[in-house]
Amino acid sequence: MGHEKIKRPKNFSKLKPLENNQAAVVAGWKFKIGAATSKKYTGFLDYTQRKSAINIKPDQISEANLKPQQRFDRFIDYTQRATATRVSDQNANATFNQQEDFLTPDKEKRLRQNLNSAQRNGSPLWQGYVSFSTQWLAENNIYDRQSGEVNQSLLRQAVRQGMRQLLTHEKFGKSAFWWGNIQFDTNHIHVHLGLAETKSTRPVQAGQRRGRLEQKSMEKFKSVVTRQIEQLGQSQTLAEQKILQKVIGKRKQTILNQVELSTAQLHAIEQALPVDQKKWTTRFANTPQMTAAVIVTREYIHQALKQLPEYHEWRSLIEKEAQANQKRYGTHSQNSAEHKEAALVKQLENQVWRELKEQPHEAKKLSVAMISAQFDQAARDANSQAIDALRQRLDDPAAQLTETQKKQMRGDLIIRKIARKQQQIKYQQADHVQLLARLHGFDHRELSVGDNYFLTQHAVRLAKEIDHLQTGHGNSLSFTDVINVQVGKVTPAMQAAIKSQLKQEMNWLNQADNLQLIRLVYPHQKNKAQVKQWLHDQTQIIEIKGQINVNQRQMDKCSTKQLASLKQQNKVLYQRLNGLINPTKKKREMQPMTAQNLYRQNRRFASRKQRKQLNQAVLYSAKRSMSLDETNKREASRAAKQHEALVQEIEAETQRPEISR
Repeated sequence: MGHEKIKRPKNFSKLKPLENNQAAVVAGWKFKIGAATSKKYTGFLDYTQRKSAINIKPDQISEANLKPQQRFDRFIDYTQRATATRVSDQNANATFNQQEDFLTPDKEKRLRQNLNSAQRNGSPLWQGYVSFSTQWLAENNIYDRQSGEVNQSLLRQAVRQGMRQLLTHEKFGKSAFWWGNIQFDTNHIHVHLGLAETKSTRPVQAGQRRGRLEQKSMEKFKSVVTRQIEQLGQSQTLAEQKILQKVIGKRKQTILNQVELSTAQLHAIEQALPVDQKKWTTRFANTPQMTAAVIVTREYIHQALKQLPEYHEWRSLIEKEAQANQKRYGTHSQNSAEHKEAALVKQLENQVWRELKEQPHEAKKLSVAMISAQFDQAARDANSQAIDALRQRLDDPAAQLTETQKKQMRGDLIIRKIARKQQQIKYQQADHVQLLARLHGFDHRELSVGDNYFLTQHAVRLAKEIDHLQTGHGNSLSFTDVINVQVGKVTPAMQAAIKSQLKQEMNWLNQADNLQLIRLVYPHQKNKAQVKQWLHDQTQIIEIKGQINVNQRQMDKCSTKQLASLKQQNKVLYQRLNGLINPTKKKREMQPMTAQNLYRQNRRFASRKQRKQLNQAVLYSAKRSMSLDETNKREASRAAKQHEALVQEIEAETQRPEISR
């Protein structure tokens, strides 16, 4: 197989354009699988050291000894061509390796022999490149803006450190060898690299040696080269970065020391954790047994982090560091801020679970007052997730719970369900108090008679509901949430009371015209027409739930034929009910969801059957995330996309018009 010719505009001038918004370092690798019958590997050596790219005399290369262009052994000539490389001694070879800055003819001959041996033994041939931003090289004292001279010695040192890291990370054997050439024939100074093994130690897959390098190895190679240049060039940027990293590390340690969860939160996490304490680590975070515990733990950790000023300061620092990294490696590179955030959360998860292992059981007693002390949206969601986790563990035969554990968990489940009602009552009471205060503070002077009537009636309604809530009558029929009320608890009396209240609100609304006042009472609706539709939907929802409940009661004492008819009726009613609760004109396509979102949506579905199906979807999602095949496919796809992005970035850059100095 011949070498694929790289088409790029030539720039043989010593002075290179100083670009803007260019990644500091761009690197890429590809490989070829060879055999004894394949075209020669040494063609790649010819390619890297070809006459047109390096400063060697034309008579030093014997064209008569070379095969046609398809030969790999010509790649060496390409990378060390006279127009691309610069050497002080015109008789020297521009190819360098781990030990030598310039190869003698004998050592170049030995390199070609090694390539032929690698080809005969079926070793892959890796072809790599590293391209540098001229502006960045100048900032790091490698490139002279006035003369165009480049400190090739420091570039070779940086590449050697990067290759040493690559060989170590990929576990290459002692027979591995590599070479490189620094080239100057394009807008950007770059290095061509070749790598092979005389006796390959790579694992065999489908009858061939594995050629793909790990993404982490390639990223580490680029990172090492970048840092070496900054360090060898003694740039101010590197010094500032080291200071920033020290500050980030200190802030992180402060956060780890200050994050504390309440006893109620720790108990909720403990109830979601599996019985086997060996699984209480982030290594098992993707297993089905840990799904519920991970959701609850992360929810509480994020709540605690948002309350810490040190966390917000740390977050701004890592974002500043991420911007500097993207300037170095390009916008396509991994966001280091998100990576550090995920690492911090994982460390806190292990810290919380370790604390639960160590603390005595007596300190974990649960109570309704303890849970209901917090009743904001996040606290209510966390309590509901803990309830779901308890139910799941009690229903899971693989949990292998003892009778004592089951008894304790059932007791905790009852406490949490009572606490959830209390949380809802407190939240509703606080919401009513705030709304009533806003109504009292509303400017009455410019309101019409109908608007004043609307405002007065709602103020009376809110005052009455607040009184009932404060005196412990929060479960009164008039204040039941229409959407979340269970079908089995919709009695005729409840249905009549709710419909009467909704009818009154519709009458009050018909007399109001002030949009600002209407949106104050109904903040989730945009205009009067939407409020009317919402009230109408609420009436339909309670009617449908009442009819479903009646049908379910009749099923216990009806014939088989009637039973089938009632089931069909309920199926149609549930479809209408879900259409009212989740109104969508177009059917949404099924999209992958996180386990946390699945748990949150679980409480919004009307039927028990739908909730059960959704719980099964949660388990399927967790199991699928553990699939090695799926993981490998995702990693391979991501690596291919990143490599393609690197190639496109290089090609796009080379097509830009040269910047005049």
